[in-house]
Amino acid sequence: MTVNNPFIRYKIYSTLSEKHSDTGRLTPNVTVACVISNDESDNQSFLHKVLNAAKLANTDYQIIILDKNQSISAADWKWFEQLKYILYFGIRASSTDIHIPLRLYGKAEFRNTRIIQLPALNKIESDNNEKQKLWQLLKNEFLNE
Repeated sequence: MTVNNPFIRYKIYSTLSEKHSDTGRLTPNVTVACVISNDESDNQSFLHKVLNAAKLANTDYQIIILDKNQSISAADWKWFEQLKYILYFGIRASSTDIHIPLRLYGKAEFRNTRIIQLPALNKIESDNNEKQKLWQLLKNEFLNE
């Protein structure tokens, strides 16, 4: 028996597809979330190198990849109970329902979580000036230098 529900096709009643059902779930003990776009998934090795240089172990951070049209709510996934940092690479914080002005390399704090918006990974990787800015930020935040 099927139920004829005319509202089922509207977004408010739809559920996430199976492909995206785990997006935003954090593994235990992760303290840093790095949010990147699906377009930059090829640059993950560069991001791993940068985070390892900042002496973050692979178990300390998690990379979350969002499609262009996808958004998730950080509040729904309870990120703020666990995270010390959310780093957005080439994505606005509003993609996770955190509405703060875009200020690259600037820090905002929300519920004891530092939110930092950064240029896209491919821009950082190809520009020495951007690499220097990122390195300085990571030294200040993670290496206490």
